[in-house]
Amino acid sequence: MVDQAGDRKVFAEVVNKAQSQSYFYKTDGLQYLRVTSPLMGAYDPSRKSNVAGAVSIVVPVWTIDRQVKQQFLEIMFVLIGLTTAVGAIQSVVAQRGLIRPLIILSSVTRKLGEGDLTVRFRRPGKDEIGDVARL
Repeated sequence: MVDQAGDRKVFAEVVNKAQSQSYFYKTDGLQYLRVTSPLMGAYDPSRKSNVAGAVSIVVPVWTIDRQVKQQFLEIMFVLIGLTTAVGAIQSVVAQRGLIRPLIILSSVTRKLGEGDLTVRFRRPGKDEIGDVARL
């Protein structure tokens, strides 16, 4: 996990430029983020700088990647479940509002076609199916 050559180079740049730096690197196939910032102090005439040193923090990115992927999968499974539930509810609504009246209307027209003129369709709606039933 230690990138010693990179440490020396980055520390030297941070101390010379007095600016923070960050970069990604891989060790043993695992990715890390290193953030290095200067420690400011009193001006030192011998070094001609007010940078007293530098602090470097290493964050293992691969653990964050794993957590993000796990949360993404969990969210996707929840969304798939919700989508399935909404689809089932829409199916029931379609069954009640569209398919059932069509089945009733079909049976009424079949009986009318057989000559039974006493059959009635009692609940014509205000939609297209109701318009067809009123004819």
